[in-house]
Amino acid sequence: MKAQDLAYAIIDYAQRQRRPVNNISLQHLLFCCALSNYAAREGRLIEDEAFEAWSHGPVIRNIYVEFAHCGARDISKRFDKVQLMPANITKTLNYWLQRGPWDLIDRTCIRNGAWDRSRDPYVRTIIPESYIQEDAQTYGI
Repeated sequence: MKAQDLAYAIIDYAQRQRRPVNNISLQHLLFCCALSNYAAREGRLIEDEAFEAWSHGPVIRNIYVEFAHCGARDISKRFDKVQLMPANITKTLNYWLQRGPWDLIDRTCIRNGAWDRSRDPYVRTIIPESYIQEDAQTYGI
């Protein structure tokens, strides 16, 4: 799946659930969906982009840039991408959308997880897909 397609589907799904997301929450949700897909033994979810380890968590740069104009505000744009998502992704979104952003951050920035192992305080580095796979082994929702 393309990162942009998944991002739009998450935004639309969150809006339909009356739980709109901001750019940072979207980034963390994308990462949790990637973890969930590995945990469900479905393999790599996002085929065209890589996560980078930024100071506040994992980020897909192009998606972040696309919504940077929103700042910390909820993304209000509608995409009407009613896309059938795998059950594990829907379960992940239902779980995390009920929680606050700090819960998301606590999970995606978990000690010794993919983001923590990849981050460098001076450079935004790519999070190796193998680290995400390993992190998914402890992803239980």
